[in-house]
Amino acid sequence: MEIGMKKTQAKTDPPPNQQLQAQIIPIRTETVLSQFPLHRLSTGDEPLHVSIIKTNEQGKITTLWEVETSRKYGEPGALAYKLDALLINRLIDELRPDIPEVIKLGSLREICKELGTERNTTAMKRALYQNAFAAITAKLEYTGNDGVLRRFEFGSTRYGVVFAGETLPNGKVADAVYIVLNPIFREVLRYAKTRPLDYDYLKELPPASRRLYELLSFQMFAALKHENPRAKYLYSDLCKFAPLTRYDNWDQVKKQLYKIHLPHRNSGYLKAIEFKEIRDADGRIDWILWYSPGPKAYREYEEFTAKKSKSAPHRLQDVKANRTSVEDGDVEDPLILQLIGCGVDRETAIRLAESDRVECEQWLNAWPYQNKSGMKNPPAVLRRFIEERRRPFPKEYESARRQDQGDRTKAKRERHKERHLAAYHDYLRTRMKDLKKTHPAEYANFNEEFEEFASSVLRELEPKNIELIRYMEFERVAEGRPELGILTFWEWDKKLNPTRFKDSSK
Repeated sequence: MEIGMKKTQAKTDPPPNQQLQAQIIPIRTETVLSQFPLHRLSTGDEPLHVSIIKTNEQGKITTLWEVETSRKYGEPGALAYKLDALLINRLIDELRPDIPEVIKLGSLREICKELGTERNTTAMKRALYQNAFAAITAKLEYTGNDGVLRRFEFGSTRYGVVFAGETLPNGKVADAVYIVLNPIFREVLRYAKTRPLDYDYLKELPPASRRLYELLSFQMFAALKHENPRAKYLYSDLCKFAPLTRYDNWDQVKKQLYKIHLPHRNSGYLKAIEFKEIRDADGRIDWILWYSPGPKAYREYEEFTAKKSKSAPHRLQDVKANRTSVEDGDVEDPLILQLIGCGVDRETAIRLAESDRVECEQWLNAWPYQNKSGMKNPPAVLRRFIEERRRPFPKEYESARRQDQGDRTKAKRERHKERHLAAYHDYLRTRMKDLKKTHPAEYANFNEEFEEFASSVLRELEPKNIELIRYMEFERVAEGRPELGILTFWEWDKKLNPTRFKDSSK
């Protein structure tokens, strides 16, 4: 049964190397409002409830985001989300930087065809209304693409919708479906920084997996930039910002996340996922999600940063007391965003990040492990810990940090080995020829055993892959027979490689 399943998988799914070689077509999405939830992605019966409120140390509201849906048209769901993410956002991206007030979407049938929903025009019309009538009450700050600190105070809907036969703002009769952008929303689209995503990949993903990709892209970019082996995200934040139903039972959480993670595992965007159980500030059970980037994530990062370095003009960094300008992929400084996410007000977050980034990073990593019971104002405590360079860190964090350092070193070793594996195989090829002359019996025995193994187990692989496995087996034999004088990779790296591995952590 297992062999049959593997064969079926091989027939239906493109090999990973073919997936990674496909051209990446980016869509650049604004980084301010897209972080906040608007659509119902959970499959439960509970009503959509979006209310995110954050206060500073003085109790003043710094971030407010609430959504009120239409009783007549219902909650914006998966189809409304698909409409925004795959069509409207793409049209907005194509129109940058001069985004017009009125944007043509096409006929209802054309929209359905574009989104792969056949001719379900009634459902599409309802989804358009759901988006258009979803009222947002918001108060937040963001650093624009011009380096200026801007405020978004909003109590309206993002856009209106005009159908064919109805009147457009210019007095003409619409010949298709149009959206009319709210002026304040349009201003955000004009000044907000953007981040690139793989548009074709975005289209393939189911709703909840697509939303995870949008949210996780910030942390994944930061992890790859700083050569961290993993990106971190809280389960409670995923449920809040997706939004999804939040569970307290691990079996339910595991089933929920398995479906969301599976497409990213299959695509190679995520290499591994780890979980750590913690308690939030209210004592409710939560989980830290550790995401190890896979080959697709690395390739996205390399392509997007390479394209930016080639096309983006050089601009001077302008950092003042009340603003920050970060050019890393056109996304706001992840460190500042993390501090704000912990409840620290923006001005304090910027000040802390400018004065001591290392201490901020350490305490942000340690904060989920900190016992917050009895804290009246956790953001103020976090600020004080950073400013005072409070020690010791929580014991659980110290343990996790030692493990993380080991993972980091392991990841660097793996990347080093990948870069130098071809040179090591050249060495093994030469040693095989030597072994055939100096120890013909041992060579014949190895060759005979491997050919038997290859003919029975590896017969469906390409010859180049079989050859790679031959080298791996030859190294294994060399490790068990030191008298043959054949070096393993790390012995070869230490003795013969001119650019051998150096562990900077020691």
